[in-house]
Amino acid sequence: MARQYGLPSTSGETGAAEKLAHVRETVTRVLTAEQPGTGLVGMLADSGWDLARIRDTVLVVVMAGYHTSGVAVSWASHLPAGHPEIAGRLRAELDSVLGERAAPAYTDLRSLDCLDRVVKEAMRRCPPGPYAAREPAEDLVLGEYRVAAGTTLMYPIWAIHLNPAHWPDPLRFDPDRFTAAAAAGRPRFAFIPFGSGPRSCEGAAPATAEIKLMLAVLVKRFEFTPVPGHVVTPVFPDARGNPPGWGRPVPRTADRAERELDTTRRCRKQ
Repeated sequence: MARQYGLPSTSGETGAAEKLAHVRETVTRVLTAEQPGTGLVGMLADSGWDLARIRDTVLVVVMAGYHTSGVAVSWASHLPAGHPEIAGRLRAELDSVLGERAAPAYTDLRSLDCLDRVVKEAMRRCPPGPYAAREPAEDLVLGEYRVAAGTTLMYPIWAIHLNPAHWPDPLRFDPDRFTAAAAAGRPRFAFIPFGSGPRSCEGAAPATAEIKLMLAVLVKRFEFTPVPGHVVTPVFPDARGNPPGWGRPVPRTADRAERELDTTRRCRKQ
């Protein structure tokens, strides 16, 4: 991930491999236990899948289901902290709906409109997954380019969410962008924190509920305030809406240059 975003790695390839091996070994120990349990791993153990497929499924659930939700809650806690009026409205709504209860029930979420808009605006401004990828099943034409079947196409969710054509003053944090009136004329695919189409995130609905529940509990219990002098910067994009490395050359190996050239040849209009 650090390599993808052009950042220094905190663990290096060796450390990352060791951590991945640890997760796989842990899943293997659970699966080979006499009683795997009744949770996700236990259910998968009864599925008849082979061990490698179960391990990979667990890794996907952990990375896609928990890491991204945690990132979303982090930004949804941080961004309102710099806007006291918005944070105050959110706390007032939670106090009104929940009263003395420390956490909402699932059925309460439909009544928490401000919470819904804060979460959506946080995921617009700082999407937990800044990229998504697709591979066309057949050759297709995009503008002036012919794309061969099987080519990996990356689309930047962060850039779609900062498109000023659909989001005026896109770097401003404004949950009211998601009122019914404001969203009425906006294209459907201007906001895609979970991707789009039949290959979009299948856990979008439970993830959204999970994020809202966690944020409600945190805001009900704590008041978040910015630390003076500490600048929090998204991994992607930077404070100006530009990706890391924008405007400066990025070193390329001969192998990488050849791969990019090959991709350009295949995608160039014929």
